[in-house]
Amino acid sequence: MLDRFSSDSSRYSALVGAFRAYGSPVIAILGFIGNSLIISIFWCENPSRTRFSIFATSLAVVHNVSLLLNTILDDFLGRGLDYATNGSYCFKLDAISTTNCKVFEYLPNTMYFASSYLVVVFSIDRVLTTYHPIKFHACLYRKHALWACLTVLLIGALGNIPILVVQTLQDGLCRMDRQSPPQLADFAVVFSTVVTFFLPVVLVLALNVVIILQLWRAQRWRKAVAKRWGGVQELGRIAGHLAMSSCFLLLYLPLGVVVLMRLHITITLGEIYTPRSIQIVNLSKFFSSLKDVAYAVNCLVYAAFLPKFRTRLMHRLCIK
Repeated sequence: MLDRFSSDSSRYSALVGAFRAYGSPVIAILGFIGNSLIISIFWCENPSRTRFSIFATSLAVVHNVSLLLNTILDDFLGRGLDYATNGSYCFKLDAISTTNCKVFEYLPNTMYFASSYLVVVFSIDRVLTTYHPIKFHACLYRKHALWACLTVLLIGALGNIPILVVQTLQDGLCRMDRQSPPQLADFAVVFSTVVTFFLPVVLVLALNVVIILQLWRAQRWRKAVAKRWGGVQELGRIAGHLAMSSCFLLLYLPLGVVVLMRLHITITLGEIYTPRSIQIVNLSKFFSSLKDVAYAVNCLVYAAFLPKFRTRLMHRLCIK
């Protein structure tokens, strides 16, 4: 049994290294390009900017920051480059100093929280739109949407402050000091794992089910909206959101489950350096890198479901 876990641990470690060496740079490059196009296209909607464009732009900004801090600076430079060069080159920026350790743990976790809960508030907005299409017309409550995005970022920034206290440099590695103080360390663990990765998956899944059920039942709603405000466009936005959030669920759900398993094994059972715990840790690292795909595909999703966005995108890319 131990031999099997040891073999799996080695295999998952190689999988993490290979993905971060060759997959992460591609994800980051495509993500930077796609998110920059999203920001550029939706920003030019003013003064006809909608709540949808505000949420989409906010997500694109946060995704680009996450791709820079996590996908490039952490995953690629810290692990992928080491794998690709057989250990000749490796830049672990979080291991340079204690300050770097704290900052490079705090900022990515804040962006993870913002990315997850922006999808949640985006989904709440879509629920309101499907149930009250007239009251929550696309061009109304734009300031509320902006404040919702800023509030999510603020909560993420405040909630991750304990990381600045408990993270420290030990034996050349950036680790959490669970003794200073233990309650703060426990809060940091729960907030940066369960609250950031698992809870949003549950919320988005529930909200998507509500949206789909309402669309399935709301033949009258579709006709009413089509007569007044161009319901086809709004339905396109809802379909685009469902596709985007489904991608989020597909990539975040495995990570959320593995994160809970990791917490159970390492915290509850106290296994840290056993073959089983190392296997789960490597598996969680792989899914953490894989979830970055969700930060890079929104441009394609919007192009597929939003005709106006697709037209503007083709114009930007000089495609007739």
